Amino acid sequence: MPRADFVCAPRLRVRWAEVDMQKIVFNGHYPTYIDTAIAEYLRDIGLPYADGHCERSGGDVFRRKATG
Repeated sequence: MPRADFVCAPRLRVRWAEVDMQKIVFNGHYPTYIDTAIAEYLRDIGLPYADGHCERSGGDVFRRKATG
């Protein structure tokens, strides 16, 4: 599917401190990437998290488990 078909498709720049010498992202950074993706998605669909997303939607997003 073309990128233009998606409602939200932000680019994430991986920083130097997040990778090892082989340019592989350390596992501990993936939860931060997921949090960033959720925040960007909510912002793009008009539900900024900081502006009371939980109250308007009646819920919240939680990560229950992360394994690697």
